Amino acid sequence: MKNIKTFIIGFLTCACMFLIMGQTKNESPIGKYQGWATDDGMFIVDTATGELYLYGTIQNRWRKMSGKEIFKK
Repeated sequence: MKNIKTFIIGFLTCACMFLIMGQTKNESPIGKYQGWATDDGMFIVDTATGELYLYGTIQNRWRKMSGKEIFKK
């Protein structure tokens, strides 16, 4: 009888831990950006907002692309 009580308490504790850990929010930026490179340059898109960024080799910095520049080609 004593072993059954210990088993049940352990099982319920484990089940509660799974439920508590499943409810925590993970707000890390991992996976937020997707990047690729072409002959025109390097690009990054923010998957949360849909904004597109281009790395300019002349300015050596990232700049946000406007809608007219994206659909120009």
